Formats: sequence, structure tokens, C-alpha cells
Amino acid sequence: MGGGTSLDTIPKIRNVYYDTKSNLDALTGLSVGDLGYATDQKILYRWSGSAWQIISQFAAYVYQLTSAPKVYDANAPTNITSIDLSSIIGTDGALVLLIIKNKSGGALDYTFAAWATDEGHVWTVADGDYQTTHMIATWNGGCHWKASGAGSTELYVMGYLK
Repeated sequence: MGGGTSLDTIPKIRNVYYDTKSNLDALTGLSVGDLGYATDQKILYRWSGSAWQIISQFAAYVYQLTSAPKVYDANAPTNITSIDLSSIIGTDGALVLLIIKNKSGGALDYTFAAWATDEGHVWTVADGDYQTTHMIATWNGGCHWKASGAGSTELYVMGYLK
């Protein structure tokens, strides 16, 4: 190495564990500084002496669902209304891929927003058509939406990115 201080050894040996988060939580006899990689979360943890602390996290994880669960099948709301997606995406925020099916008999504009506001992304969907849309779910696993008319509508979750 040129010009700087070199380090030939690491002064302390630490254990590194590679397992699911629940199995990491069940470990005993850990030393401060031990590392644990949660294979199910793609997160690297450091043991603080009392708890696992996140030190790095996989930037995103795409969840492609094996089926597209229907999360709504009724007349669309015409005032901004919340829809709970937490049973599918959990309670953390996520970028969600939704499919809208308009069954109203005429074209409708659908507005989706992370927060309870009339401002958001708008998609126009003709009667009988499907439209793929994406939106950001809020921290509690839901979003807000409305339509330009109270027409029959189905919503499906295709996948999500966390």
C-alpha cells in the first residue's frame, strides 16, 4: 500500500450469522459487534449487546404475487377514500402495481394518491377495459382514491416494491 497506514489484522474476531431474522433473534451468546444477515429480509445487522441494529439494507425488493388478489369490487367512491392494502403489502410504504377494471358502462377517471388529497395520479379507463397503474402506498399500508363517477370498479394488486 502506498503512503498510508496499513492494517494487517482485524483486532477482534466477530461471528457472522446467515439465517432468517427470526432465527437471528433466537440466537444466544452473542458478542457486541457480531453480524447477522437476515436472508428473508436481505438486511445486514450488527449486534449492539441488546438488540440487532440495521447497518445495511437491500435497496428494494420486488414482490410479484402468484395471483392478483382483488382488493375492491363495488361502485367506486367519488370522494377521496382510503383503501387498506396492508393484508397484502404490510404496513410499510411501498410502490404498488394495481390493475383497475372499469365495469361502469362509460369511461371513468381514477385518481390515486398516497395521502388524503384530491391531487394524485389520474388514469382514464374506458368501460370494460383494464388499466395498469402504480401508486405509492402510505406508511400504514394503504392509499387513497376516487373516481369521476360511482361506476362499478374492480381493483387488483399485481405486485409491489419495498
